[in-house]
Amino acid sequence: KMDSDIKDIYLDYRVEILEECLGPVSGWRHCFTSMIDLLEDCVSQYHVFVENQKIIEKEHSNQEEVKKEEFKSFLEFVRARFKSTESLLRRCMFIFGTHLPRSYILEHNFQKMVTLFDLLDYLKSLLFQESVVSDELEDIFSHQYPIEDFSESFVNSQSLIYSRSMCLSVLKSLKRSFEDLDLPSVVIEGSIRDFCFRTASLIFCTASSSYKLYSVGMEPLILLVIEDAAQLKESESTIPLQLPGLRHAILVGDECQLPATVISNVS
Repeated sequence: KMDSDIKDIYLDYRVEILEECLGPVSGWRHCFTSMIDLLEDCVSQYHVFVENQKIIEKEHSNQEEVKKEEFKSFLEFVRARFKSTESLLRRCMFIFGTHLPRSYILEHNFQKMVTLFDLLDYLKSLLFQESVVSDELEDIFSHQYPIEDFSESFVNSQSLIYSRSMCLSVLKSLKRSFEDLDLPSVVIEGSIRDFCFRTASLIFCTASSSYKLYSVGMEPLILLVIEDAAQLKESESTIPLQLPGLRHAILVGDECQLPATVISNVS
């Protein structure tokens, strides 16, 4: 019964959203690889697309006259593929930035993610300018220009070459860094939940449900804060107070408040 404004820190939601980003088929590796392949090899991808369209048209043709399908131009193809690929990649990075501790991702990787967001925005704005010509764009993407090798005739060409090269550089660097992280596997049941506990610096729970922390392989908690402690039964308070490693405990509550409430008829 969590409010939507704090769902990001709710354990079940965090596990669910990380499963999406850590999946072997459509997870972060797929997102990074798809964008790298698109920026490096979109020309050959386009020609494969055109050939496949011709095969489909041929297979569906019959004795009657069939209207020939209009193939997308290279520009339309790149725009459509970039838009869909960029959307998935952006969502994956947002999930990493929100649901993985920055201390775990490492600060320099976090800054690269911020840089990549800006580069994707810039590249997208260039690709969707009205002045972009399909043939010129195909020529640019047909060559692996070094960052320093700019065409002096077109400012847009320079910008496209630069932003494409920078995007590829940051994407490959981030991909290598993420591969070095010991990220949990969705194949192993409970691994993401355990990972969330291991990397957490703050844990919010009820006193009674804190018993679950006894079976989690995590660093010992140092500080315990029990809020509304005046309504807590002494027997309940011993559950979190016995957690191994605790050095300090703070009990917050109004001693003039109503005492602990017992609703159970049996009790």
